[in-house]
Amino acid sequence: MFSLTSPISLLYNRKFAVFVILCICTIVYIPIYNLDFQDAWDDQWVVINQYTENGLSISNIKHILFDFYHGQYSPVNQFYYSAMYALNGYDPLLFHFCNLLVHLCNTVLVYLFIEKLMKACGHDSAFCAKTSFLTTLLFSIHPIVVEPVSWLSASKILLYSLFYLLALLSYIDYMSTKRTGHYLLAMVYFILSFGAKEQAVTLPVAFFIVDYFVKGKQYALSGKVLLDKVPFLVLAFLFGILTIYSQAYFGAGVLIDQKGYTLFQRLIFASYAITEYLTKIIFPLRIHHLYPFPNNPGQAVPIRFYVYPVALIIIIIYLIRNFTVNYIYFGICFFILHLITCIHLIPMARVAIVADRYAYISAIGVLFPISYYLAKFKQRAIAMRIIVLYCLFLSVYSYTRTSDWRNSTVLKNSINS
Repeated sequence: MFSLTSPISLLYNRKFAVFVILCICTIVYIPIYNLDFQDAWDDQWVVINQYTENGLSISNIKHILFDFYHGQYSPVNQFYYSAMYALNGYDPLLFHFCNLLVHLCNTVLVYLFIEKLMKACGHDSAFCAKTSFLTTLLFSIHPIVVEPVSWLSASKILLYSLFYLLALLSYIDYMSTKRTGHYLLAMVYFILSFGAKEQAVTLPVAFFIVDYFVKGKQYALSGKVLLDKVPFLVLAFLFGILTIYSQAYFGAGVLIDQKGYTLFQRLIFASYAITEYLTKIIFPLRIHHLYPFPNNPGQAVPIRFYVYPVALIIIIIYLIRNFTVNYIYFGICFFILHLITCIHLIPMARVAIVADRYAYISAIGVLFPISYYLAKFKQRAIAMRIIVLYCLFLSVYSYTRTSDWRNSTVLKNSINS
């Protein structure tokens, strides 16, 4: 029985806690039911195309599995569109509802992921419940995740995250049970995750981070544990080659001899991107759908951007010196790992220096340590006020930001508002 004098104790029940989060998230995303397709922001070719319209025939399935479309290889995402089209044609309500549904599923998986991590580290159930609830709530309603939920062309992020989180959960189960079934499930989820988006190639490194965080350096670097990663590393290598080839097929990427940004410039952009993602997760202000590069290839990077490498180094040193617990280190590694493929260290076809959608999974690496410290905060009344006010701010901003995705005209005008 839960105490009536302590409503917070209700959140120690996993089902009730998840139900509350899903209800809040659904309310925040109510504007999604009024959204249309973006006829001038990729939906016109990513979603609306011959693969979607040709259904799930054997011939079309072959094309989806083996064709490179506009430099992309994303068969799982295309099957997602084709299935929705088969149900009711190009119905924006159905498409957006399914996007929200996948985000809600991911929200549940984030809760389970944090809960499993905390329990594996030996924390008591009440503390695990508080940290899991807060991390998941912040994730579900954060403005930086609005883009992949509201923009149909970014559904790749949602789907890759779905299978990625399932793979992480299966791997944590494998760590504790050593059952082959959990290992094979993690591998299947890895393949499906990559089939949705190439960012999934980071999964073997995420496994290593989890090993290190939960069981320490000696376990993570032991021969048997490292050997377990080999099949995943081989798959990641093959997936990486496939991604590079698909980009080259479209005339872009690292294999194409074209005028681009220098390595030095890309290092500056990477520092800027990491700093920008971090600040937008903690202080989500001026969220937009487009963040253009500050200069064209061949031009000098504006002087102000040279501040970011220095700022990033200072931030990392400060965190390492002032926070000695593993949660900060886990958060830093998890955050940076899931941005590494999209911060311009690897030259890829990008139209923006940063994009909110790429922070979908990496945001967990920031929100988890924040939630951990708030859950530990001794001044409970102060912590509750901070949490409530912050969540209200996130909810209102996400509600408004979702409305900005109504159509391409409203979206374009929102960047000036």
